[in-house]
Amino acid sequence: MSLEWGESKGRIDKNLEIKATGSWSGLIAMNSEQSLIDYSLAKQGAIVRFINFEDVHWTTSAHQSNEIKSVCSKNYGFYGDKIVKFLYANDKNKQIAKIKQIQKVMLDKLKDYKDEYTERIISKLSLIAYGAYVLKLILKDIVDINVEKITALLIKLERNHYVSRNINRGSYLALEEFVVKNKNMFIIKGNDTTYGIVRGQEIGLIERTRYTTRVFMTKDAFDSFFKNTEYFSNQKSIVGAWKKNKLLITDSISSGNSRNTIRKTINGKVLPTYCFDLLNYNLDDNLILEFNDRLIYDDS
Repeated sequence: MSLEWGESKGRIDKNLEIKATGSWSGLIAMNSEQSLIDYSLAKQGAIVRFINFEDVHWTTSAHQSNEIKSVCSKNYGFYGDKIVKFLYANDKNKQIAKIKQIQKVMLDKLKDYKDEYTERIISKLSLIAYGAYVLKLILKDIVDINVEKITALLIKLERNHYVSRNINRGSYLALEEFVVKNKNMFIIKGNDTTYGIVRGQEIGLIERTRYTTRVFMTKDAFDSFFKNTEYFSNQKSIVGAWKKNKLLITDSISSGNSRNTIRKTINGKVLPTYCFDLLNYNLDDNLILEFNDRLIYDDS
């Protein structure tokens, strides 16, 4: 077998002609201390072939982990047969339609996080989600598998990977999401909506007009956002790129300096702030990842 090309080994028939070879696709699950992508020379190909599940908490406790290990060891090889029989017993076209439905929902959730790799990666992640769905049906009398949470985890994984691949745009999207999800931590001017502001804990000011939603985020909160987001290690480089692309609003032209911050009065205090507009989201957007299980994972 040629693992790299997914083809059977070429053989010759009795007439000394090469026999037709079948193609196949395989999956290898493994763990390692570091990502294989970092050691691959073919970076673009590796991006869509190696899917890293880093920093995923698969279990809630060591006890749960041991229970899973015990159940799996006692039933080793038993449910594999059930899975194969299930796949053969159910209509192939219906299964493909279900996978495509899962793909569509996942891509819709990633509409702002798409590049040339996204569809190929989702074609693989949707198979994992479908596999979880099949296991849910087969094991429904034994264990309750939350397929919706697994799907949400896979989408979050690809969103994080998109940000890593497109660090400048991805980080800006993540910053906007942070503001929308934490809008109750900002003083908001321009309308009567306060979103339940937590007084005394404000991390910035938002000014809304008919055409723009401008955010002034305190330097401390801004720096904390980068510090607590693992894949934004080079804050200086990212901020520099935002400034170059005019995503970051500064007073450098008027004041003649190169500062990235603007001084803004918040709760009577003049503070250094980072200023930017919400370009992709509205404050009223619901960015919580939710799924309608009847739509995707019905049992009919």
